[in-house]
Amino acid sequence: MKNEIFVPTLSQKADDIIDEAIHIVKILGIETTCIKIPAIPEGFKAMEMLNDATEIHFSATEIYMPIQAIIAAQCGAMYISLYINQIDKMGFNGVELAKQIQEILDRHNMETEVICEDFKNVQQVVDVYKFGIETISATPAILKTFIESESINPVFKNLIGEFTGNGKTMLNFE
Repeated sequence: MKNEIFVPTLSQKADDIIDEAIHIVKILGIETTCIKIPAIPEGFKAMEMLNDATEIHFSATEIYMPIQAIIAAQCGAMYISLYINQIDKMGFNGVELAKQIQEILDRHNMETEVICEDFKNVQQVVDVYKFGIETISATPAILKTFIESESINPVFKNLIGEFTGNGKTMLNFE
């Protein structure tokens, strides 16, 4: 993934989504912009038309079923964005859906990349990484929880203590 700015479209009709995408790219530039398009029937039409007629990068959003991801990938989506916590709130398992979609894309050699967002805890982040999803978008609070975890820091300190012994550092070795 390049350094891209992800910008959502707000329209509900394919032609309007395309007009928005072109407008956004004119302002922000085509190389650094990825348009977020909802995975709904009109969104799929827009994706297909953008893929056939432009160089505009786009991501499929509002994915709640594997079939939406498959259609988006076939329409040329560079990315599929899954909102893990939002999926869980709907009574589904967001992490399991991410796993299923990643497996399908891998099995069929599709180049579309899965991006997971909207996590409620660190375990969800770890779980999606286990399934081969390499790109996440997490809030600073989730990242801070991971980095400053009370369960990780003591283990890390003990490991460092085993290596450093009586205060030695790598500067003491020749």
